[in-house]
Amino acid sequence: MKHFLLLTSLIFMFASVSAQEMLSISPEIVEKTFVEDLSDQLLDLEVHARVTNNSDEMLQLRWVRETMEKPDSWQTQVCDNNLCYAPIVSTNYDPDLGVDMAVNLEAGASFDLIFHILPKGSAGYGEFVLPFYYYPDQDTSVLASVTFQITVEDLTTDVDEETKAQLKVFPNPTTDYVELTDNSVVDEMVIYNLLGREVRSFNVLNGRRYEVADLPNGMYLVSLVNREEGILKTFRLSKRSIRP
Repeated sequence: MKHFLLLTSLIFMFASVSAQEMLSISPEIVEKTFVEDLSDQLLDLEVHARVTNNSDEMLQLRWVRETMEKPDSWQTQVCDNNLCYAPIVSTNYDPDLGVDMAVNLEAGASFDLIFHILPKGSAGYGEFVLPFYYYPDQDTSVLASVTFQITVEDLTTDVDEETKAQLKVFPNPTTDYVELTDNSVVDEMVIYNLLGREVRSFNVLNGRRYEVADLPNGMYLVSLVNREEGILKTFRLSKRSIRP
């Protein structure tokens, strides 16, 4: 019995490795920082990865866009060797949306996978994973995958008074976290106690919550910082425990 289980495990491992070697994506992790004028609501940014069939037979492939993290306003699009799909489409096989188009890749052939980011006025960070599978099988064995790690920064650094006035930290008072109104000007949030000692700092990304649950109850100062202009605004923040 032990020999049978060992043999089964080896066969499974060999099959998994062989499947992964059939398809490759280069690079496997795409990191890119864009510094752009985010007042352009039609701004369209793109990154590329090369998908290659290493086998000696044609592959029919299915991809799935998985969003790990992104600002709420961002939209993304995937372009394979067939077409560029609308932002709502997260896979090339989705019967509910009427999408049914395999990626056919001849033996030894490659194509450029293009990933579009539409920031819609928001700076921030997004991470997206695109695994490839056999088409249209619902098998969860991944042939290859690529991760896109995208940072978008605003080119404009002159922050006007109206923009500063719209910056808010909430909830206040708080018990366990704070949020910041969506914006493209704040790079860092720094929390100080009333003695002026820094007790927390956070890199700011739109849509993120900033945990303060472990801070002692009391009054704090929260400074919102732009890396070019320094402190834009400072708030008083009251930290309280949850009442039973």
